Parts: sequence; C-alpha cells; structure tokens
Amino acid sequence: MRSYIKYSVDGRPLEVYEADLETRQYWNSHIQPYIERADLDARGLLRLGGTAESQAPIVKRVRADSDWNWVRGRIPQSALVAKKLNQLPEFLAVGHVAPSGETFPLGLLLLANRFPWPLEQGLHCTFVWYLSEAIEDAQTAKSIRPFKMLGRTLLDLACCRSVVLGNEGRVLLHAAPAGEARLLEWYRDRLSMKALEPKIRPSALRGNDGRYFYFDNSDTESFLLKQDNLRSKQ
Repeated sequence: MRSYIKYSVDGRPLEVYEADLETRQYWNSHIQPYIERADLDARGLLRLGGTAESQAPIVKRVRADSDWNWVRGRIPQSALVAKKLNQLPEFLAVGHVAPSGETFPLGLLLLANRFPWPLEQGLHCTFVWYLSEAIEDAQTAKSIRPFKMLGRTLLDLACCRSVVLGNEGRVLLHAAPAGEARLLEWYRDRLSMKALEPKIRPSALRGNDGRYFYFDNSDTESFLLKQDNLRSKQ
C-alpha cells in the first residue's frame, strides 16, 4: 500500500489517497454539480451587473473546471495516453473526514510523473494534467467548515510527488484556457510559478500557447519551504 504525505490546514487533518474510480464517481455526483452551478450563477451575476453594451449572454465559463468529468471523456483518456507513453499517471485525492464519518474529497489531481522536462533533454518532471478543488458550497453541504488554500495544498502535493518519485522537484502545468487571465495571474503572481518561454515546446506532441508554467528544483524547494506549515508533522 502506498504511503502519502499528510496535511493539516487550520489544525484539521487532510488525508492524501488514490483517487480510484469510486472516488472520482463520488466527485462527479456530489461536488461537480456545485462547481457547475457556481459557474452558471457567476455568469448570471456578470450579466446583471454589466453595462448596457454587455447584456448579451455570457457563454464563456468562469471556472476552468466547470465542465470536467473525472470518469468519462478527456480526463481518463489523458491518463490512458500517459500510461501508453510510460509517463506514470497518478490520480490523487486530498480529503477530510466529514461529521458523517465519510472521507470527503476536497481536491483531485491527475499527474503524469514521467513527463519529459522541456528545459533539458533526458530529464523528467511531474506534469499536473488536471487539478480541481471542492467549492465551499459542496463542503458546507456535508457540514464541513470550508477549507482554505486547497489549490496551494494540491500544488504542494504535486511538488512532493515530484521529489519522492525522482524528478527532483521539477513540475510543469498548463493553465486551462477557460480560466483566462485569472488563472494565469494565480499561477504567476500568487504562486510565483515561471512561464515557459513561448519558443519552448512543452513536448514533441504539444505546442506552446503561452499558458505553461513550471517550477525547477530550486523553485520547488522555495515553494515547499513556504508551504511547510501545511504539512502535518505527525
């Protein structure tokens, strides 16, 4: 049985475990609907608050993960592609025991742990293929006081997996286009990730649209040090 790092946020424990099919089905049924609803509500608020010139229906998604399906479609297909390419795909969940006694997933990750490192041939990195955190409404529906910093915790986990699996902290990700400028700002300004230069292709099969970000080993060391208070000392 694999052993994963443990976290503690606001003095409350978080468990890391494999996001098996049952966990991902649970997410689709109990968490994803809240994400989709929040996205629709945000679009409605934008329309109501807009100017007379911007009253046309807003069709773009507000949350990058609002149409994700963790059981069917492109997410499990991405994992299959990574497996065929020997990139060591890994579905992970970060969860908390709800008052009902069930372990409630607060975040999901799909990682590819043997992805080619675009900055030096012959090296590998951990590629964060998909990352999603449970919206606060989904947490309160299970009588859980909403957790903060879930996005940071999930990225911390990706960095730790990179270290543990021999990638020396190298991490690469792609900010989903649906997240628009907000997601770019989150990775660049709030998490201090570096943008991959547009002239550098992330892999032979991928073009660079300017939305790729990375940590090298020194970046990850600094990031993990800043996040040290999130990791349980037990």
